[in-house]
Amino acid sequence: MRTLKMTGILVVAVFLVLGTCGASENEWTYLGLAADSVQCVAVDLTNSQIVYVGALTGCWKTTDGGSSWSRPCEYDFPFKELVMDPDVPDGVWGIWGLGSWSDGVWVTTNGGLDWNVSHWMYCGDALAMCAGNHDVLYAASWNPDPPYASGGIWRTTNHGSQWYGDWLDQYSFRCVAVHPSDPDVAYAGCDGGTLFKTENGGGLWTPLPITSLPVRSLGIDSFEPNTVYAAIGAGSYSDGIYKTLDGGASWDVALWWYKASALALEWENPEVIYAGSDEAGVARSLDGGVFWEVINEGLTNQDLEYIAIDPSDRRAVYAATGGGVFRYEWEPAVGISLEPDSTLIHGGGTLSFRVSLCNHTDEWQTFWLLAHAFLPGGGSVPVERPVRMTMPPQTCRSVHPDLPVPMAAPIGEYRFRTYLGTPPSDAWDVASFRFTIAP
Repeated sequence: MRTLKMTGILVVAVFLVLGTCGASENEWTYLGLAADSVQCVAVDLTNSQIVYVGALTGCWKTTDGGSSWSRPCEYDFPFKELVMDPDVPDGVWGIWGLGSWSDGVWVTTNGGLDWNVSHWMYCGDALAMCAGNHDVLYAASWNPDPPYASGGIWRTTNHGSQWYGDWLDQYSFRCVAVHPSDPDVAYAGCDGGTLFKTENGGGLWTPLPITSLPVRSLGIDSFEPNTVYAAIGAGSYSDGIYKTLDGGASWDVALWWYKASALALEWENPEVIYAGSDEAGVARSLDGGVFWEVINEGLTNQDLEYIAIDPSDRRAVYAATGGGVFRYEWEPAVGISLEPDSTLIHGGGTLSFRVSLCNHTDEWQTFWLLAHAFLPGGGSVPVERPVRMTMPPQTCRSVHPDLPVPMAAPIGEYRFRTYLGTPPSDAWDVASFRFTIAP
């Protein structure tokens, strides 16, 4: 029996051996489309077998996890970005632009069989939806021939019925990202090295102090949205993954990464970050960019265009490369998962959840288990002391703690996170869940 004390909350945990578990290799698997100049990937929100791919030869789709691919419609739209629509079961948004009459934002409501234009937009290149308000999308385009052509940013607040903007049309944009809960806050990165931010829905765009190199991809922490990551890549000694903790007012380099080109953050565990490069493949961090590891086993083409994480299976990651589509399925030496009984707790009530650990190896494993509670409005409270554990080979263990919630606990959304590994540099896995304390 072990006792953990968390900010006045006493946790008594008895770990029980549940059974054995099998191991799998951590490597990339080639899924096809090597000759199609793949640009982006989007995974269905509820069915991991359904994946959409944007390529110069059109939109491709698989319904069997990548074993086979087909083009659901006859149009060869070379989509640069695809966004799943949470409010429409077979809805997908796409943007593309090669300087033609049909450039713009398109949408399908039947899984790609038919596409309808939502907004004509010359040389469209980037698209993002607000996770907290699905009616709001931002679209950005690149400028192929300044000053004779134009780029710019557009926005819709009614699910694509109307678009307005054409902001900053003298710039050539490559990426856009929206605050997870505030649709008026967005970021847009340029080929010319400028990163802009709006806090009023596009009425005013402010340049942020980052670098003069191309901003090629953006990622926002889903729980602490003042934490933003930017992939900077131009074949320069300054290339890398940049990070801000204050909404863009100041930046530090989280990873020097030559020709950085792509970013993806887990939604539930935003400290899990994937970074792609035009030449160096993929690197991953499990601790918010403090430590990184290169994960290129099986990735036969390391020219990364896009990275997507399966929204219903966090251990499945897709990469769009210059040589086709790849999927990475990872399994840490010891993995952890959390399952809350309820995500709505009242002051004076009890927070109950299950913690499951699995040693996937054929050896005894010794590691440390740490936990943090991330508070409403920012900040976190760590466990008073970490727990050192040892697990036999091929076994799983589980605990179901009941945490009393103080009557005076602040009202709002929390995130409970557990982390295991061998500190300070060797992170094995991380898991978290969100819960709300109500009056």
